[in-house]
Amino acid sequence: MGPDVLMQSQAVIESTKGGAMNTPQEARSAAANRPRSDTPGPSLARAGLCYWLTGLPGAGKTTLARAFATRLRDGHRDALVLDGDELRERLNCDLGFDRAGRAESARRTAEIARIGVAAGLVVLVSLVSPFEEDRMRAAEIVGVERFVDVFVDASLDTCMQRDPKGMYLKALAGLIPGFTGVTSPYERPIAPGLHIVTDEMSCADGVERLMRHFERQCMVDRSAPHG
Repeated sequence: MGPDVLMQSQAVIESTKGGAMNTPQEARSAAANRPRSDTPGPSLARAGLCYWLTGLPGAGKTTLARAFATRLRDGHRDALVLDGDELRERLNCDLGFDRAGRAESARRTAEIARIGVAAGLVVLVSLVSPFEEDRMRAAEIVGVERFVDVFVDASLDTCMQRDPKGMYLKALAGLIPGFTGVTSPYERPIAPGLHIVTDEMSCADGVERLMRHFERQCMVDRSAPHG
């Protein structure tokens, strides 16, 4: 990832702290004017964490990520949502949906997540990321100890019913090549950190599972020795 991408990524992260969305220029200005202290405040002292939500298109990844982010912010914890569709519009607009393009999309997203985790954010990635190799590489980039892969699982029928744009029907008709779940494979996670079946539970129930995991992780972080 080049310096321009890293600068844009850091600006995006700064602009989302506390839930407020600013332009990158505003974010850089705010960062430059922010008072510095030798003693980090409570929020900066917290360890960051990345939840990487993977699953078929329409499985409910983004819905779950945004609801979880709201819950975290309500508890005064900074959270950043990285949505695959939104990243494709700007940061990853030069990438295709072939194998190499998907791998690079996951890599760039992981690099942004790494910066967010280092800044103490809870980063919620919503990305189809259909290949196990790419997800494992993402974990290595972020840091395996701060990375939780979340398999957001839903049947193909359920995903098709949740598809307001009719993308699945277009893929079945041969109009969209390389569409995951239809004309391109999805490799189910081998041993995900969390497995949330959205056919069987509501979004609220899914958020509760994520919160319980997060609270347990916070307890582990607090009990860990600090050198």
